[in-house]
Amino acid sequence: MTNPSSTDQITTPAAPAAVHDFPRINARFLADSVEIELMGTTHTFTGRGTTPARLQALHFIHQSAVVPVARAVRVHTYDQDGAYARLIVTPEGDYYDEDRGPAGPKGHDSPDSPDGPSGPGEVTSMAASASSDASAQQLGDQHSTDDRTTLGTGSCDTVELAKQTPHAEETHHVDRASQTTGSWFDDFTDTDTAQPQPQPGAEAGPPAETTTTDARSATPIPGNSTSPHRLSPTPPPASSTGEGVAQQDRPLARANRESFIRGGRAIGPATQGWRGGLNRLGLHLAPGTKEAEFRSDVAEVTRHWPGPRTVAIANPKGSANKTPATVMLSAVFARYGGAGVLAWDNNETRGSLAWRTQHATHASTVLDLLPRVDDLLATTAQSAEMSHFTHHQAGDKFDVLHSDQSVEGDHEVSSHDVDRVHQVATRYYRLVLMDSGNNERADNWRAMMQRAHALVVPCTNVEDTPEAGALMLDALASRDPHSEELANNAVAIVSQRTPGKDANMARIVAGLRPLVGTVVTIPFDPALVSGTISFDALRPGTQRAWLRAAAAVARTL
Repeated sequence: MTNPSSTDQITTPAAPAAVHDFPRINARFLADSVEIELMGTTHTFTGRGTTPARLQALHFIHQSAVVPVARAVRVHTYDQDGAYARLIVTPEGDYYDEDRGPAGPKGHDSPDSPDGPSGPGEVTSMAASASSDASAQQLGDQHSTDDRTTLGTGSCDTVELAKQTPHAEETHHVDRASQTTGSWFDDFTDTDTAQPQPQPGAEAGPPAETTTTDARSATPIPGNSTSPHRLSPTPPPASSTGEGVAQQDRPLARANRESFIRGGRAIGPATQGWRGGLNRLGLHLAPGTKEAEFRSDVAEVTRHWPGPRTVAIANPKGSANKTPATVMLSAVFARYGGAGVLAWDNNETRGSLAWRTQHATHASTVLDLLPRVDDLLATTAQSAEMSHFTHHQAGDKFDVLHSDQSVEGDHEVSSHDVDRVHQVATRYYRLVLMDSGNNERADNWRAMMQRAHALVVPCTNVEDTPEAGALMLDALASRDPHSEELANNAVAIVSQRTPGKDANMARIVAGLRPLVGTVVTIPFDPALVSGTISFDALRPGTQRAWLRAAAAVARTL
């Protein structure tokens, strides 16, 4: 890899005015591979050590998610231990740690300075991450697991990139003397402490020049330059496997071979807004920002998980919008993701889910299903038999399991009942959304929490509903590790129950944000006030808001 000349240097761009979470991009960094989740599809990159995989993943994100929409995107990164950081990738090919932010080009302090190079958050160009001559590139051996940086906010490594010379291998050296922790992109180059050895008969090249990283930044920064590198826009291969590879090196070349099959998903032309209108006249314009966000959310809710998932919808305050939230989330997941969605009214007595949804030709409830649990779990049982107990929603394509609707009944659903019904529900449905009552101490309420993969906390712009939700979150966070995880990753859905603007909405949203994983707002819609709820009856803006809410829930699953 050659150091760029002064004509190759670039000016560090300012931070984008706004960076959105669409398309949603998740990156997981494992011991020797990188998994990129984009538009509901997982792409896996492997290579010799972690560096080739990371470089290829970075270029894939740039080409697949940044270039088509011509704007910066945020990448949510996680390491093997679950540590989290956010990476910004720009259309120009620059990337930086969002928490540190980009900094303009600047000189570096003396290497002897106790603080190391100056300036947090320098930007590195993706063009600086690969050699223009891929066949000549040799990546250093992977350093040990103990040396691998972890995801965090501390200092990063000091990376030295040896200048490429004729007939000499490119080598990379990492100085770990001052290492604490850093982001995954602190270590884009696998390293070896050995110096380059000239090949037999080759002239010795000039002394290697070095490139260092700021000890407080997330990306490599030129040590003898005031601006980042600009390199080839194509990612490096996992190894050099061209002609002339020695026979003894071919097993390694095969192990590191890059697949010929191109991954990713083609991004279709715009179908919404003025771009969609022009495309219907014969143009081929890419989707705009709003449509790109819409497609990203659709991709999230259409995902099918490896195994059934259960979502608890809870707030101990009545009239908190639990039942409308249950109906709307079920409708979105079923309409976009296909069948296999059950809305279950887990109220210990008479719940209102039966009042807000369509009825089948029977009046069965969970009490009718309980005596038939063993039959429904038998190997000879058929999925159509569930229709004896559930109520199908023809327009919204999900099923409803009613709670006991009798006034004189004396049976309250127990935790054992919940266990039995949950076995049946997860046998026949891929996604189960459980509406709940107002009693946090009830056995069936607690049993629901123990089986939930995600928690939704519905609230309204009436201030007692978010207060009750916050108290519930406090109790869950102190109960046990599973409940604490549910509370920390919960999705709060704040619905406006009155028309017009309400300043209380902003105050409630601001108060909930530190307590949960995501807060989503739903505008007032008369179709949600009373009667049977149907997704088609909602205003377009309300439909879009519920899709956004369902996508937020899907990300927690």
